[in-house]
Amino acid sequence: MLRPPTSSAKFSHTSQFHHRRRTLLVSAVPTSNSASRLRDPARIGGVSKSIVPVHDYGGAASLSAYMHLPPSHYSALDPDLIESLGGNKFRLRVPRLKLFSLWVEPTVDISVSSASSTDPRVLLTSESCHIVGSELIQKMQLDQRFILKFSTELTWKAAALSTKSTHPTVITTNKLSESQINANLELEVLTEVIPPFQLLPRSVLEGTCNAVLRSLMKTLLPKFLHKLANDYTKWATDADYRLGRTLAEEAGVTKM
Repeated sequence: MLRPPTSSAKFSHTSQFHHRRRTLLVSAVPTSNSASRLRDPARIGGVSKSIVPVHDYGGAASLSAYMHLPPSHYSALDPDLIESLGGNKFRLRVPRLKLFSLWVEPTVDISVSSASSTDPRVLLTSESCHIVGSELIQKMQLDQRFILKFSTELTWKAAALSTKSTHPTVITTNKLSESQINANLELEVLTEVIPPFQLLPRSVLEGTCNAVLRSLMKTLLPKFLHKLANDYTKWATDADYRLGRTLAEEAGVTKM
């Protein structure tokens, strides 16, 4: 029996992952990822982990079946954040980051390789990374003076089947209930320090930037998982929605 979708998902943060999991690995690097081209770069970044519980409907509408859908379906989660470029290519738009009186908006173009029966992973790898920003950022050509690396690992764990014995020779098996999607994000940025920020102590500058990035990650990661969980619930319980996704994928077009 299908359980009605919940109106919201509860999130928790954890560093533990469970056995019998499947993996979605996301990584991004700019076109040139050699730190040797940068002059005395500042190092900033951080990690963020999050978990969202989700009701697993099992069978053909199981969480595992959903997570093995072709990569094109991820653009349906948040059109403002993820833009489909056709096929297995996407553009990720990071919300505007503000630091003192300046702002930057990174975009990362990625390609996606699908999971296989022998390797149940989806790997997203950047093909280019670009930054636009305020006047000083553009003038100092920060776009050519940084390296960005990030990896996001999504794992999903099906709920264990529980059994109840009402008779010594009879075992009743309950259906799947609560499963979970886990996310583990790591981000590192190497960037040359442009004027006038070279006047600040390096520890102060890096500490301020780290705080901004940590706040961003703690906002975006749960938001992404929330959208993923809600989309799975809709996909599992709405036959028309599921059929529409299938037809779009077969046509090579994602219209959500």
